[in-house]
Amino acid sequence: MSTPDVAILFNWFKTVAIFGGPYGGYMPVRKLWYLPAVVLTGCVACMAQGQFKGATALTGNWHLTGSWTMPLADPRLTVSLEVDGENVRGGGDLQSFCETDHTGSGTSFFLAGKVSADGSFVLTDPSFSQTTSKSRNPISISGTLPAPGSKQWSGRFYFPPMGRSQCAGEFTGEFTATPLPALKGVYTGKLNLADYSTALVTIEVDQGERVSLTAKLSVGKWSKFPAQAPTAYISDPSSSYVSGDEVFLSFPADNGAGVKLMGSFTDASAQRLQFVVSNLRAGPAGSALDYIGVRLGGAGVLTRQ
Repeated sequence: MSTPDVAILFNWFKTVAIFGGPYGGYMPVRKLWYLPAVVLTGCVACMAQGQFKGATALTGNWHLTGSWTMPLADPRLTVSLEVDGENVRGGGDLQSFCETDHTGSGTSFFLAGKVSADGSFVLTDPSFSQTTSKSRNPISISGTLPAPGSKQWSGRFYFPPMGRSQCAGEFTGEFTATPLPALKGVYTGKLNLADYSTALVTIEVDQGERVSLTAKLSVGKWSKFPAQAPTAYISDPSSSYVSGDEVFLSFPADNGAGVKLMGSFTDASAQRLQFVVSNLRAGPAGSALDYIGVRLGGAGVLTRQ
């Protein structure tokens, strides 16, 4: 089995864990607009905008530590952040590989926090409940704003133990964050479906200045239905976003069907995205979205054109 095949298989099992989790089955239903926001008015707002103007340098996708090679240089940690005044929110992804028992573990998470007057900040996952996780400390990423003209910032991270591998334990350390490209472009490739058919798909995506995504999915040539005309679907912006090097896309359709995809960067350039399709809403029998997910499911690698 080749390295890309291993990576796709690893993400397939990770997706099953995430999509079948305690949040209604699919992680992106924890919508970003639930995250805390502070509304400032009058002169207070003017002062805040001036004081935290430099905080906007945090906006974007960041690579904190680790690599995309197999086995992973432990751990690989990436985040996507957006700033509004003193408030920072976004999400990220942590991946680890245990060479002892050859298993991988990972988690996607949300982040929220505030920038202090001295430029320091601490980000935690707002969904973490200390009352239900008394034995665990919450996820924490701390740092300082980039210096003027710099495209890097430094800090520390902490993640509680996850998974049941022989390497399971806390993840903590220091990092120097470097920018990842904004997710933008047209990605094309084949989805290999569970019935051994293939579907040619195109995803046009634009991250803009925020972590939420706008995207269009086109289902083209399909070996199962070769005469089917290309069909396009527009993403739901409330549950489509980038989270570090992870991509979550939700495409509803007027006929009641819907497809949700989870993708990930194959390297820091985001030139190729590996996708897994899962957890679809059923539509009329014979519709593209209905067959690809509810009846099949699948995976594939899409390349930016």
